[in-house]
Amino acid sequence: MFKHSESGQVTVLAVILVMVLVLVAGAVADLYRIQEIRSFAYRAAEMAALAGVSRGRDYGSVISTGQMRVEPTVAYATAEEILLSTLSWHNLTATYDIRVLEYGGVEPGFPPVSRADLWNAGDWVSDGPAVGVYVEVPVETMLLGWVLGEDVRVHAFAAAGVEKEQ
Repeated sequence: MFKHSESGQVTVLAVILVMVLVLVAGAVADLYRIQEIRSFAYRAAEMAALAGVSRGRDYGSVISTGQMRVEPTVAYATAEEILLSTLSWHNLTATYDIRVLEYGGVEPGFPPVSRADLWNAGDWVSDGPAVGVYVEVPVETMLLGWVLGEDVRVHAFAAAGVEKEQ
């Protein structure tokens, strides 16, 4: 009678288990990185929108028309400056779109990706003057980009406005 050795089978199973664990660890690391970049992108968009609406306020329009207004050129330039400096500080590149609602209103189809807005509203609506910032950031991943066959991109949108007096 011959004794069968099972040590070869254990080695094969151990190699397969290690490969599976490496893949799971890579996927978890990628998901964490994506969530980290998404959170940062929302904060960067929020800071840019707040700075744009704060510095872009036109108090002269309150005196002349009785209505608060956001000066589009100042608001846009300020929001863009804050956004770009924040992104560069974290060594990230992004595409972005900044919109200014001078007196309020509706911006149809903005943000361009509905999941960028936490509320999935589709159209941006503001009762008063406001600045909206949409950011799309590519995320370098270890595993998911290779598996999905495309770059992973994070979309974020934030808006800030001037509250109307009641």
